[in-house]
Amino acid sequence: MGNNHQYPPPPSLIREGEEKNNPLSLWEREQLCEQSERTTAGEGHPSSGMMCHLFPQSGEGLNVMLKVRVNDNLQRHPELCLTAFAEIYDFEQNVPMRAGSQEIQKPGSQPALDKMLKHGGQSDVQHDINLFLKRTYSPVHLFSYSLRKRAAFTLAEVLITLGIIGVVAAMTIPTLITTYNKRVVETRLEKFYSSMNQAIRMAELDYGARELWFEDNSDRALQEKWCKKYIIPYMNVVKTDSVYVSGVKLYTIYFADGSSVSMPSSNGRDWYFCAGDIQKCFDNYGNMPKASGKCSFAFYYNPVRKSDGSFYQWNFEPYMSGWDDTENSLKNHQNYGCYNENVGSKSWRAYCTRLIQYNGWRIPDDYPFRVKY
Repeated sequence: MGNNHQYPPPPSLIREGEEKNNPLSLWEREQLCEQSERTTAGEGHPSSGMMCHLFPQSGEGLNVMLKVRVNDNLQRHPELCLTAFAEIYDFEQNVPMRAGSQEIQKPGSQPALDKMLKHGGQSDVQHDINLFLKRTYSPVHLFSYSLRKRAAFTLAEVLITLGIIGVVAAMTIPTLITTYNKRVVETRLEKFYSSMNQAIRMAELDYGARELWFEDNSDRALQEKWCKKYIIPYMNVVKTDSVYVSGVKLYTIYFADGSSVSMPSSNGRDWYFCAGDIQKCFDNYGNMPKASGKCSFAFYYNPVRKSDGSFYQWNFEPYMSGWDDTENSLKNHQNYGCYNENVGSKSWRAYCTRLIQYNGWRIPDDYPFRVKY
């Protein structure tokens, strides 16, 4: 039997300002119900009343409460008509939603219902309400769209999103890799420079002034012997080995951070540092001049006195023979300029290490090559 009375909408089951993950207690729900009950005077009894009882339900990620409105006019209607309202609170969207209503006819009287609802005898009413939920609590019957669809993406949306991510990744990942490589090379260059000079100073404490024990060896065996005595004990070395460049064997030291340094077979003054595996570096570019400034960086050490009493190179420093102390020379020197495109046996980018040091051990923004390690 229908209910022709127009009742005000049920009060919100979740009070304003209440946290969405803090549901009302049973007592608080009953207080809301009591506030929503309405009676009017007429012929000594309520002519149109509302009795509220909340039944917690759950499903599909939502919290469901039922409110039962009672139209009790026993003189006019011997049967009892209830209107059950389902109110859903969507915790994800943080909004209450009026779900729907269902007429439930039940023989009996107001006192019987009162006892049934408020004194624990809920089985019959709960049965009718459960039937109501089965008939109406579904995304199809309660709403014009699916609750599940509201929280999901279509296949087309997913594919479009993945496509956008792919395009952005293709644009940004190469830049990120280049930037990372630059930072690794910068950090390891500076660390190697500092460690070598520290090792030389520590060796001086054990063996005296450096010019007394320095040897400009062109023999690989003598280079290895010298390094094992004066350099390797004071550095974090993991192994020594040989690398081959254009068929020539170079003595090489490998450090714990993954970097390495080689000495040419012609002398003991020139050193070629790589932030990674120097054999791989030379293999990628074919020879030392082509690898210079990209994955190989030149240093020079020659604490030998000149005729005027000065030293050729007292400390272990980046290669800078013939440099005129200008940045332009570091970049564009005819034989050693770092920005030289064409290199050969007499023209190679030996100044690149000094240019990076000159820039505070940072690779300049206009550096013409991608460094690797």
